Amino acid sequence: MESPTTLGILSSSIHRFWALAAGGTLEDRPRYNKSVCFDPFPFPDPPKHLRRQIGDVAEALDQHRKDAIARDERVTMTGMYNVVEKLRRGEALTPKERAVHEIAACGVLRDLHDELDRLVAQAYGWPWPMER
Repeated sequence: MESPTTLGILSSSIHRFWALAAGGTLEDRPRYNKSVCFDPFPFPDPPKHLRRQIGDVAEALDQHRKDAIARDERVTMTGMYNVVEKLRRGEALTPKERAVHEIAACGVLRDLHDELDRLVAQAYGWPWPMER
């Protein structure tokens, strides 16, 4: 598997759910342990066109995050994903979160993840969206 495709699969919610179930915790936080989260992870073997699509979305996602962080010192990876989670839950944003949302285009970040999840599920032959 080429690197952008691997990045896409590892950035999907499918891998996140796997890692949360397989990994441990450190205090009250999830812990990613390579030997239980990455090594046994069953990577799909999608056809070439789907590998390319996953890689393209993964590269767009990576570039979007890098550009947002470079754009303004108030934008952090954690801050962006906190906003994305609030958007998904339909919760109101604080003024600080609203600024991050506007600067980092967190709706675009959410949409890129949604597309990536759909493509990775397709690589496994699974319907999307699906039950957790």
